[in-house]
Amino acid sequence: MSGSAAAPTSPGTGWRSTRRPGENSGGPALDQTEWQLRQDLAACYRIFDHLGWVEMIYNHITVRIPGPEHHFLINPFGLMYREVTVSNLVKIDLEGRIIGASAWPVNPAGFVIHGAIHAAIPEAHCVMHTHTTAGMAVACKR
Repeated sequence: MSGSAAAPTSPGTGWRSTRRPGENSGGPALDQTEWQLRQDLAACYRIFDHLGWVEMIYNHITVRIPGPEHHFLINPFGLMYREVTVSNLVKIDLEGRIIGASAWPVNPAGFVIHGAIHAAIPEAHCVMHTHTTAGMAVACKR
């Protein structure tokens, strides 16, 4: 990883807590699709952070994992966008239950917003909720 962000030191942020497809040691193995989605979503969080499209820890970006289970990935509650990694993203279902192991909780507000959208709009692959300065300024206009 490059950039000015410091390496996260919080629980669950180590790269070895989630195995790449085909790896023989470490945490639970992921299929190739989920691994790629985790990479893309973690990169999206870093890009949003780089662009300044963040408000502390109160924004969310989710991505649907294809399949009949209706699972999606969300950022762990309490981490800044620059601290989100492939292995600390949290997989949850449409009821907000964490799927698999996670050292992190999920922001209830993030789940409510994103869970409702993912449940109502199956075509919504990625959902982004952020509080940019420009967006807040437009929202405050009469």
